[in-house]
Amino acid sequence: MKKQILHIAENSTFLQSTIELFEKYLPGMNVFLVDLDFIIHKKFDYSQYNCVHLVSFKSNMYESFIEDAVNKWKVVILHNIGTQSKRLIINRLHLIVPLHGIIWGWEIYDSVKLEKLIFLPVTRQKFKPTALSLKQKLLFFRKNIETNNYHTELEKLTSYSVVLDNEIVFLNKFYGYTKKTLKFNYPFFNNDIVFSLVKGKSVLLGNSATPENNHLDLIPYLKNCINHIDKIVIPLSYGDKNYGNQIEKIYTDEFENKIQVLRDFISLESYSKLLDECGFLVMGHIRQQALGNIYMGIYRGAKVFLHRKSFAYLDLKNKGFIVYDLESIELESIKNETDENVNINKALVQNWFSDGVLGNYILEINKFYN
Repeated sequence: MKKQILHIAENSTFLQSTIELFEKYLPGMNVFLVDLDFIIHKKFDYSQYNCVHLVSFKSNMYESFIEDAVNKWKVVILHNIGTQSKRLIINRLHLIVPLHGIIWGWEIYDSVKLEKLIFLPVTRQKFKPTALSLKQKLLFFRKNIETNNYHTELEKLTSYSVVLDNEIVFLNKFYGYTKKTLKFNYPFFNNDIVFSLVKGKSVLLGNSATPENNHLDLIPYLKNCINHIDKIVIPLSYGDKNYGNQIEKIYTDEFENKIQVLRDFISLESYSKLLDECGFLVMGHIRQQALGNIYMGIYRGAKVFLHRKSFAYLDLKNKGFIVYDLESIELESIKNETDENVNINKALVQNWFSDGVLGNYILEINKFYN
């Protein structure tokens, strides 16, 4: 029997598109083992996919996929390496079968040593966040996340992928990590869907109820041009509920009826409709976060403002994208992106993130483990 690829994953917004992409380029070669009890964003229906198995971790059925791994799987791909179940699997299988870890970001930024890098001054003073204390508050990770010694799991991987190229340099510098890297990125848009361009005068601010968004540090920038903004849309659907409540109150007190808070989970389709009104994306993250939102905003023609030290800003600028520093938010800059710049960015999205490009990454991972 030909060995297949085992994927270890949880319910998440981009799992469905990931399944479809792997099956398109490696049909019949994938088995997705999805933890039935660990839901990152919300439950999704995967019944249409024969390659997906929704199973409770530590159940006998889950165990049946892990046992005798050397004879079943050519490689085990872990979609993030930070959950408790993933770490147990890594420690169990690392000398038995090749392991490829796709690092989402929070695993490698979760260190108190990075506090001054990740959290901007006002957020740091008001909330005194640390990566560890925040992590304990996150409801959807509460029982599933371990302590922040992820470098021990990194060393046990055979190879890994990161979402941003500059995270390879970061891993080498901060963790001294030099294992084999293989390119991979998650699909964030459907090539078959024709999206209209956004021309609204509203701002989409951040992506979640977590201090890494640095919401409070963004207030001075928005005050400079609030009279030229229709509304500020703030997604707070997941993360730290208490933090979200405080951000909602502070922003409502500051900007009154200009604020629209989103408390419910937003699907990709709903997010796309929301972007019809949001010609501007303002993100205060330093660490890698909200990339799907950022990429979709760029593709739809929004003007995107990021912190000049953020991993996303540096990566996008290096790739040639037209994005803007938060420091440039002022009356003159709150004008919708020009058609010329929109076309440049759309071409770059196709060049870097099209179905074909991502599919080639999958083929290269498979080739490496043949």
